[in-house]
Amino acid sequence: MNYEQYGRSTASAQYFLQLAGYLGIPVIAWNADNSGLERRASQTSLQLQLAPSLEHQTAAMLSILERYKWHQFSVVTSLIAGHDDFIQAVRERVSAMQVGFRRI
Repeated sequence: MNYEQYGRSTASAQYFLQLAGYLGIPVIAWNADNSGLERRASQTSLQLQLAPSLEHQTAAMLSILERYKWHQFSVVTSLIAGHDDFIQAVRERVSAMQVGFRRI
């Protein structure tokens, strides 16, 4: 069978998004579809990824933060496949941005 199971983690994600909405906290979500496989695939695999890469998603998110001058942010994630890779991609992008600012 090919179906999704909705358990406690889904309810907690919905609660978090609802709470953030009530408090007026902006939420930028990443697309986990296909991203979990991205870093684990070898360079020689025949994988075609149609979803944006983690690097593209984090670059877009951080450019929004930079555009609106939001200098502090939090990453909230569940244990969805690829969450460690997403956090690492955010760290790498932030480090690259900090190096760029030091050169100016």
